Amino acid sequence: MRPYNLFRAVALAAALAACSSDLTTAPQSGSIERDLDQGSNAGGNKLLTVMSRNIYLGATLDPVMNAPIPQLIPIRVAQVWGQVQQTNFPERAKALAEEIAATQPELIGLQEVALWRTQFPGDAHTAMNIPSTDVAYDFLANLLAELEARGEKYVVASSVVNLDVELFMFTGTPGASLTRDIRFTDREVILARHNLSTFNPQGAQYDAKVDLPIGGPGGPRILIPRGWTSIDAKYHGETFRFFSTHLEVESARFAPVQIAQGHEVVALLDASPYPVIAVGDYNSAPDGSTTPTYATLMASGLTDVWDAINPEDDGFTAGMTNDLLGPVTLFRSRIDLVLFSGPMSSMSARNVGNLESDRTPSGLMPSDHAGVVATIRLGLPQ
Repeated sequence: MRPYNLFRAVALAAALAACSSDLTTAPQSGSIERDLDQGSNAGGNKLLTVMSRNIYLGATLDPVMNAPIPQLIPIRVAQVWGQVQQTNFPERAKALAEEIAATQPELIGLQEVALWRTQFPGDAHTAMNIPSTDVAYDFLANLLAELEARGEKYVVASSVVNLDVELFMFTGTPGASLTRDIRFTDREVILARHNLSTFNPQGAQYDAKVDLPIGGPGGPRILIPRGWTSIDAKYHGETFRFFSTHLEVESARFAPVQIAQGHEVVALLDASPYPVIAVGDYNSAPDGSTTPTYATLMASGLTDVWDAINPEDDGFTAGMTNDLLGPVTLFRSRIDLVLFSGPMSSMSARNVGNLESDRTPSGLMPSDHAGVVATIRLGLPQ
């Protein structure tokens, strides 16, 4: 067994990083230029509701990233895969769809929209070296199906691929069937209500990426990209850019990469020809206790809708256990944000998926993050 074969899909991720045009998924057929652009709302208040929702990839990848020797990686992959199954996205998708149906956002920025694929038997004991294609969980397809079942019609306006990596795990069966390949693809996705006028989908990976050695001496290295995606939209006579992203985590190990990504965000938003609404998991606490990225965003002229509406409310969105079974009191950090710049006003902001009553029938929280739903008035008050 050759340990470096564990990461044959890393080359795919690197190739994707080199060509951002290949990373952006075009809107579904017919989703461009659907028309809600029919004048203003009553009284001239052009109210737009948006959501930022990290839906959780289903497991922490830390056991793999922290494997001390290459030989442990397949065992750690099995642990991760077991947790993905335990956190049961098909069940969680129902709760997430209920949140969307209840709050009626026009635009949704989704993070950690996982696609899990498998192959059996795995390639580790063969010379085939074929990427896995058997879909085990497609979080995007699951969520769209649950929305459709509730009469909520959303389309994929834009998306981008981040990490796309394949590893193998042991199955306990001797011979060529000893291993199963597990492929994880991470995506950023913007969903738009089907009749919203959207155009110009864009997306790419950030230049700043984590270059991570795993498995100790002799183990492989993996490049971990993060990305952003955006669309332009017209709503009741106003044109704006909607931007969604997920920055690197705030740990001391990875903070420099996240800080660099934050500066890339500022440059991207400054380049917009339109006013901007920027949502996402920015992984930086407003109080400055983790990284200065939040302060960098604010210094660029962005407004934080939550802070404008609920300055006395912590609005925590992160901290749930990886198995999604912990108490909601573990939400102890506000890193999921709805921001804007330009002629707009903050009207309301609330969390979703942060209450005990939000659990699924088996006791799972919808995600390890709470979501943020905000209403923004576009244009100047009339």
